[in-house]
Amino acid sequence: MKTIIYPIANGNYTDSNIPLLMSLRSIEKFIKEDVRVVVVSERMPPYLSDEVAYAECCSYLNALEVATTLDTEFLWMNDDIILLRDWTWDQLKSWRRGASQVSESRQEGMITGGGAWARRKGLVLKQLREEGKSTFDYSTHTPYFYKSDELRDILSRFSYGYKTPVETAYGNSVDVDIAFTGGVLSRHSEKFLPVDVSSYGLLNFDDTGFTDHMKGFLLGMFPTPSRFEDLGTCNLATTLLNQIK
Repeated sequence: MKTIIYPIANGNYTDSNIPLLMSLRSIEKFIKEDVRVVVVSERMPPYLSDEVAYAECCSYLNALEVATTLDTEFLWMNDDIILLRDWTWDQLKSWRRGASQVSESRQEGMITGGGAWARRKGLVLKQLREEGKSTFDYSTHTPYFYKSDELRDILSRFSYGYKTPVETAYGNSVDVDIAFTGGVLSRHSEKFLPVDVSSYGLLNFDDTGFTDHMKGFLLGMFPTPSRFEDLGTCNLATTLLNQIK
């Protein structure tokens, strides 16, 4: 059975449980193969059913370390990623990357002039360049397929603090399938979703993109609870509808 792992901060005891549950509904709807779902967190979210396994961690990087002990290979899935069409496991294993390698000048700009996330990515790219590796950007807001033994090696060599872009280190260091063809619809602002999302394979959003419009769209697309939800502790439809103004 294939393994999908979600890292969830501190059990996700806030309204952010809604994206996770919608992501799980999209997995149940659009992945036709048997999958095992594991949540790695500081504590087990109370709104998930016994269909979801739980593994304890103490931080985001530690969550990756814990994940390498759960299976020999797995799909690393964040709760802000929603599947929008049917996917096979082989398709989900493929990686998406930037069209060209990151230049040294851009890399240095990330390190000296960007925020904390950009700085960490710049440091990863700098180390890759020093090691003679390629410098493509693999931090593309998609699921990431890891082999545990290879990931352990990456984690031992690249550590620049909270949420180090391990995926960029991994993609440039090991032999990954770069045949990703899903099309990613990203909404990191108040922009509305297009009427027709049929040409996209994935939807990705962050907190600023989780608008009332987005909540309504998700509820309309995934109205049926998945087997991963504990309906005794989570009435998702009511929670969503109460939030939509």
